[in-house]
Amino acid sequence: MKITLPTAEAGQAILKASKDNMLVKGAFIKYDVEIDGNRLILKAKEGFTENAEDAFLLAWYAKEYI
Repeated sequence: MKITLPTAEAGQAILKASKDNMLVKGAFIKYDVEIDGNRLILKAKEGFTENAEDAFLLAWYAKEYI
């Protein structure tokens, strides 16, 4: 699943949130996360399925880190 973030700062916020927030950490367990500028690519790891709600929740909890 490819998502275009509003700014590159959003990607940095996701990385910061992954250190503190358990839900964001969970996304990193479930997905291979690639952040390149303002592009976010989530690839479900083996045994998991992609879910658009996961991307929404990732952004929701990372917004506090911008």
